[in-house]
Amino acid sequence: MTLEDKNHKMIDLTILLPTYNESLTIEKMLDSIVDVDVLDDYIEVLVIDDNSPDGTSEIVNSYIQKIKKQRDISFKIHTRKDKRGLSSAIIDGINLARGKFVIVMDSDLSHPPETIPDIYRELINNEFDIVIGSRYVKDGMIESWPLSRKLISKVGCSLAKLRLGLDVNDSMSGFFGLKKDLIQNLSFEAIGYKILLEILVKTKGAKVKEIPFVFTLADNSLFYDKEVCHCEKDSFMKALYNEIDFTKWASFGERMMGFNQWALINDYERGITHPLDKAHQDAVQLIKNKARKILGVK
Repeated sequence: MTLEDKNHKMIDLTILLPTYNESLTIEKMLDSIVDVDVLDDYIEVLVIDDNSPDGTSEIVNSYIQKIKKQRDISFKIHTRKDKRGLSSAIIDGINLARGKFVIVMDSDLSHPPETIPDIYRELINNEFDIVIGSRYVKDGMIESWPLSRKLISKVGCSLAKLRLGLDVNDSMSGFFGLKKDLIQNLSFEAIGYKILLEILVKTKGAKVKEIPFVFTLADNSLFYDKEVCHCEKDSFMKALYNEIDFTKWASFGERMMGFNQWALINDYERGITHPLDKAHQDAVQLIKNKARKILGVK
């Protein structure tokens, strides 16, 4: 049963927006959500901000004061002072959400708000547990990415499907909806940027559907993507020591994404017939050597 807000209106859906330095796009994103017709159900928009130094939280608070008098919709913001990271922000947001269903999406306009009703309909009408906005099903696509980046993403999703036994084409999508109670009583590593992969692994047997959407890389995401790449590469190295064997592929998003980004940085997609075989072998040895050095193990 859904919860009620202070005006005693039932909240059916929470739209969750994790943010960090999204001052350039967050207001436009919120406006776009307001313009979406979500089956006339009462929705909550919940922003989880990691104390952005660019003033994202302040912009959202000002927006809430402005919009609350105009639209019959609940806006809330939770600013995390001592925590950072996209995956942990999403898990915190799901736990704070008051709706029975939660849709997670980026705040930089790379995920189209007009797809929200499609995801929501599948959740409530067809009784799916997880509905994924997918770039890798018919009519789904990626715009504005270089070929090498598309290849790395596609290979990463294919490896997840093969190694982890997931019947999903886009397990690394950041645009998805789920039933909130699906992950209750589950614990998550929540490391890195691909929390959906970990959710899928820990809820095997859940009913999952993918629907197409067009991913458009926002201008302000270009620098962020490079920062993510180097940050994940470093944290990935340190996190892997306890489970070095890549053939198990058992530790979800951080490790899978870290490998993809490592292969991208080192250009394994270029000029090799089976690049991932070589990348896999080299990565295992590199990780072992790096972990030994960090921990002082010979």
